[in-house]
Amino acid sequence: MTTAQPLDPIIDHPRIILAGARAIYIGPGFALSPHRNTVATLAIALAAPFEIAWQISPDRQTETRTIALIPPNTLHHLIAAGPMMFVYLDALANDQQTIDLFITAQPDTHPRLVALCAAIAVTTDATDLVNALLAALGLNKHPAQKASPGIAATIRAIDDCPDDFGSAKVAADLAGISQSNFHRAIRHATGVPFRRYRLWRRLAIAAKALRGGANLTDAAMEGGFASSAHFSATFRRMFGIKPSLLINANAQFEIVDAACVASALP
Repeated sequence: MTTAQPLDPIIDHPRIILAGARAIYIGPGFALSPHRNTVATLAIALAAPFEIAWQISPDRQTETRTIALIPPNTLHHLIAAGPMMFVYLDALANDQQTIDLFITAQPDTHPRLVALCAAIAVTTDATDLVNALLAALGLNKHPAQKASPGIAATIRAIDDCPDDFGSAKVAADLAGISQSNFHRAIRHATGVPFRRYRLWRRLAIAAKALRGGANLTDAAMEGGFASSAHFSATFRRMFGIKPSLLINANAQFEIVDAACVASALP
C-alpha cells in the first residue's frame, strides 16, 4: 500500500492557486466557523483526519474523514487536525459530478488518493502541481484541442483584463463568431459559462495584485470589484475564508493559466 511521505514544511505555509475556473488551497486548517461555499469543495486531510458536521444544530452528527466532497451552498463545519488541501470546483462545471463518482465508486482507493495528494501538495511549481492533481482526481484539463486559436486568444484577453469584457458580445466580436457560438465555445474550452469564467479571472487578477504586495483596496480595484468589501465578500462566498485572513497568515497567491490558453497560443 502506498504511504504518505513526511510532510514538507511548505505545507505549514498557506498557499492558494487559481487555475482557470478552479482553485487549490494547501496549508494549515484554519479554525473557521460554520459556513457555505458557492463552489463545490473537495477537502483532503494531508496528515491527520478532520471532523466535519453537516447539520449545524445542538444534536449535529460529526464524521471523522480523510476526504470529503462538500456540495455547493451546503452549510458545514470542518475542524482540521493538521494541514489540509481544498480543491474548489465551480458549481456550473461537470467537475463535481466527476469527483463524486470518482470517490463514491472507489472508496477503497481513498488512502492511496490521500497519500498521493499529500505527495503532490509539496510540488513547488504551481503548474506542475495543478496538472498532477487534476490527473490524480481524474479531472479534465480542458485541453487546447477544444479551443480554436481565435477562442484561445479571446480567453487570453479575458484573462489579462476581464473588465474589458462586460458582455459576451464584446468577447464574441473579438473571437469573430456569434454570441451563441461563443457561449458554447468558451464553456467547451474552460468548463464554465462566460460570466462564471470572467468572475474567476477577476478573482485571479485581484489575487495576483495581492501577491505583488497590494493591499485589499488596491487589489479589489485591480480585479474590477467596487470596493475591498465587495472583493472580500465575493472571495469568502467562493472559498469560505476572508482574504484578509490569508494575507495575515502570509499566504502565497499563485495564478496558473487555463490549459486551453497556455498550450493553444505561442
